[in-house]
Amino acid sequence: MGIRAKIGLPLAALTFVLGFACYWFIDQQLQDLNQKNLMQSMQAKALEVESAIAASAQMALEMAATTSALPEVAEAYALAASGDMADEKSPQAQQAREHLRRVLKPVLDGYQAATGQKLQLHYHLPNGRSLVRLWRDKQVKRNDQWVDVSDDLTSFRPTVLEVNRQGRPVKGIELGRGGFAIRGVTPVVDASGNRLGSVEVLADFGQVFKKSVSSASEAVLLYMNADKLGVAATLNDAGKYPVLDGRFVRVAAEGDLIKDFTPAMTQLEDGKRSVAVAVQQHMAVAAFPVNDYTGTQIGVMVYLRDVAEQDAIIAETGRILLAVLAALLVIPVVYVFFIVGRCVVRPVTLIRQKIQDIAENKADLKSRVDNTQNDEVGLLATWFNRLMTKIEETLCDVEGYKNLINAVPDPIFAVDDNYTILMANDATTKLLGCSQEELKKSTCASKFKTKVCGTPDCPIAHAKRTQGFWQADILDIGTSAKPHYIQPTGDLLKDCYGKVVGYVEVARNVTRLVEKENELSDKMRHLAEMNTELVRASEQIVDATDEMLQRFGQMTSNSDRQSHRVQETATAMEEMNATVLEVAQNASHAAEQAGDAKTKAEDGEAVVEQSVQAIAAVRTQAQALKQNMGELGQRAENIGQIMNVISDIADQTNLEVRKLAEKTMHATKEVGEAIRAIQDGARKNAAVVDTASQAVDSATTLASQSGEALKAIVRRVVETTAQVQAIAAAAEEQSAASEEITRAIAEVNDINSATVADLQASDAMLVRLASLAGKLRSLASS
Repeated sequence: MGIRAKIGLPLAALTFVLGFACYWFIDQQLQDLNQKNLMQSMQAKALEVESAIAASAQMALEMAATTSALPEVAEAYALAASGDMADEKSPQAQQAREHLRRVLKPVLDGYQAATGQKLQLHYHLPNGRSLVRLWRDKQVKRNDQWVDVSDDLTSFRPTVLEVNRQGRPVKGIELGRGGFAIRGVTPVVDASGNRLGSVEVLADFGQVFKKSVSSASEAVLLYMNADKLGVAATLNDAGKYPVLDGRFVRVAAEGDLIKDFTPAMTQLEDGKRSVAVAVQQHMAVAAFPVNDYTGTQIGVMVYLRDVAEQDAIIAETGRILLAVLAALLVIPVVYVFFIVGRCVVRPVTLIRQKIQDIAENKADLKSRVDNTQNDEVGLLATWFNRLMTKIEETLCDVEGYKNLINAVPDPIFAVDDNYTILMANDATTKLLGCSQEELKKSTCASKFKTKVCGTPDCPIAHAKRTQGFWQADILDIGTSAKPHYIQPTGDLLKDCYGKVVGYVEVARNVTRLVEKENELSDKMRHLAEMNTELVRASEQIVDATDEMLQRFGQMTSNSDRQSHRVQETATAMEEMNATVLEVAQNASHAAEQAGDAKTKAEDGEAVVEQSVQAIAAVRTQAQALKQNMGELGQRAENIGQIMNVISDIADQTNLEVRKLAEKTMHATKEVGEAIRAIQDGARKNAAVVDTASQAVDSATTLASQSGEALKAIVRRVVETTAQVQAIAAAAEEQSAASEEITRAIAEVNDINSATVADLQASDAMLVRLASLAGKLRSLASS
């Protein structure tokens, strides 16, 4: 059998066996990978749903907590507690409901405006009754009518009872009458921390359920344990919520893949404990548990995903793999049987061995292969020998270059496109503490471990992007106790044809330079800090002196004004002193005059008293005269009567003694006229005397009143005299005090003048100080 057969047939058989084994192995790996991928994706979906439920529960709890300690809420609970909380129709509870609806309406309206949904906020009384469901207009529906009552929650809401009993918040899923609900329940407390009841916020479980389906190739189903129908009364409709095998109630479904699909009962039972995955006709099905807030399993969620496309890709990959393996089987056989010949194998093997020796650094570069064969193989051998000569010369040059690079004290190394180290100088191995062989198996980032390794700031990464030289910032690759600073540079590594075969980095050691720069920076920073402090101090001095100048200027001005005012005050006090002296003199004079007035008033009182006595005597005489004149009038009346009698007698005797009678009548007539004149005068006298008597009476009365008034005047004058004498004494004391004040103000004026002079001198000194501080700041800033 020829060498081609010896090589080709075993190679073909080996290729076939290896190809089949590889195909089977890779196919199994693809299947396992697909299964693991399905399991991971299903577990990720279960974790996603669980995380969404937990996030919704946390958000509900936080929203409930924001209203748990509001003063308005505490007021509502106090109002409800004032009545019978066990009475579902308590008027006080109804007032509390209306109060909460009113005070929390802005919060509810704002939430609905922002989210488009009503905030399902529910307050509970401490005995487990509902106080108010704020997303409804009224509490519950009874006999097809909505009513406002404090309905009892104790039979189906353990979260409410637990929070009110233990005072700790609760969050998670809890079955209600309508099925699954995500709740966050927290205690309601007053300002003193006393528990009043509880409050919850309900998150829509349906939203979490629907969001678990993100594409048309997905679907979900939700099942509840059938033994929970006693709590979820709304789900007791077998037509709408079918029951599977008496164990599970189908609550909801989402997605097109659920048509004519019913999960296996065994998978649902497995899904109560953990994630159960199965594949049914290009459809991956995962069942995983739904737990309530206590961690108790209450349902199962089933997740479906269409994997037909994924299965098709795996099948196509298998076919391509089979074709590749077939090609690998045919090509080597053809190559061996039709190209490789006996004459080729041996010299090529020899040449290969030489090349291997060169690669393993075991070659004798002075050794040559036999090139006597007059064919292509001989020509190959000839050129191989020439290549060996060239390699010898090149390696000699390379060794020189290598020694030159190793003589450089800075680390130098080259990497390929994957950052794997191709070569490095001795400084690199010394710095990293490893051999060349270890370096060539590692990436530069795994050895240097600087902060720029693996980042776009890597100098080699910059060189790759810019296709040229790049110098990075200085890095510290040492320790805190012994720092080691380098400044790496990156550049392209090209072959003799200018083709980029890698990248070279030089980690220049700049430790001493950095330490010197740091030392210089510390000194400069210290100088800068000193300069800053100096400038700051100068500025503070300038500011302080400016302020002092302003203050002293103001003080000087105030002192000037004070001096002026003191002078004016001194003048005014002198004037006041003179005025007080004058007042004192006038008061003394007034006291003397008051004394005279007293004496005169006393004299006047005596005169009035005498006048009263004289008038009284005149009154007595006038009354006696009146009486006498009355008697005279009466007598005159009597004479008149007598004359009337005589006149009558004369008339009767007119006939016998006519003449006598005429004379008698004439005389009688005269007497009558005289008597009538007396009577008239008497009457007039009586009237005059009567008038005089009245005037005397009036004068007597007025004189008596005058006497009383004079007595009062005397008393007033006595009092006034005493007061004027006191005023005079006080004025004399005031005059003495005024003179003392005048002397004190004069002294203050002298002192103030001296102070003004001192302030003016201080002002001049501060101006000079400000000038010096300004110069100091200018010098510090320059």
